[in-house]
Amino acid sequence: MNLVEALIQPAIATLRRHAREEPLSLFIDPTLVDPIVLLCDSVDLDASAQAWVKKNIIRLPFIHNDFDPERQPYILHLPNESSAERIVNEALRFAIEESLSLRQESPGARSVCGVIVGDDNPFQTARRLAQLARIKPQEQQPWYLRYWDPRVIWHLPRILPASLWEEISNNIGSWLTIGPQRQLQLFTPDSKKEIEPLRTPLQIQNQIWDRLSLIGPTNQVLTIGEDFGIDPTPTQAQRIEKLLTRAAQTWGLAADGDGIVFAVAGLTSHDRFDEHPLVAAALQAAARENKSIGTVLADFDDTFWAEVSNGRWAQPAQHNNEMRTRKKVAP
Repeated sequence: MNLVEALIQPAIATLRRHAREEPLSLFIDPTLVDPIVLLCDSVDLDASAQAWVKKNIIRLPFIHNDFDPERQPYILHLPNESSAERIVNEALRFAIEESLSLRQESPGARSVCGVIVGDDNPFQTARRLAQLARIKPQEQQPWYLRYWDPRVIWHLPRILPASLWEEISNNIGSWLTIGPQRQLQLFTPDSKKEIEPLRTPLQIQNQIWDRLSLIGPTNQVLTIGEDFGIDPTPTQAQRIEKLLTRAAQTWGLAADGDGIVFAVAGLTSHDRFDEHPLVAAALQAAARENKSIGTVLADFDDTFWAEVSNGRWAQPAQHNNEMRTRKKVAP
């Protein structure tokens, strides 16, 4: 059994557990690739069935001028999971393959973004989802938040103020998506709260805007970290965000450049690895000589990084005591 097959059955089981016989909507972002035609072809729907699918597509209204009107996000509304089993299952498969970067049509795309369970008024839902995407960073022009992207939504409970996340989660409903560990997860409350009128655009303070801007680099570091056996969890994401901030504030490293190298080094060794005297000297030399930090850090071997990882150098008193003890017991 390949990895996709191993992941698809648990995802289907999770969806059925939450969906029961309620109406649901698939959230599709066709910016890079529109998967619906591909899905219809893959399950061999006849012309009438394809026409029915297209009839149930509801595009989100205007969000921002950056969006191509022909590729505006939309929801595909379905009466329930069982009546559209083939296309729902294939959509989950598509989402899993996208999370593993296996779709050749558009590597890196996340077009099948989520499943909204209990969506009994899809036109109202589409309007509300568009409103939620409109944000106003402090002292900046109105912008948009791609909260629907599976690579974004799982960071939001950690980054956004609790009141703002509650407002978003209440308005997008019971939202399931393929999380960072390639499992279908519920990212919002599985309950029906009374939805209050939205006041948009949503106001975003500078500090929160800065943190939102680090989601992309954080995900890049998490992807690299998986090669070192580090699971993509909110705790690790928080570590990476702090490392990226430290890289910028202490060493002037851009989050989308050498900051990523810095964060990977910290994630795989020690959160304060740059305080090690030899590392600090190397980083200072890189700044003086205008070198990339990847070049100077590559000079250290695995033995050195193992020493950095143990963290004893960060506790001088303890380290010195250990060294004195070793001298006493030495033959």
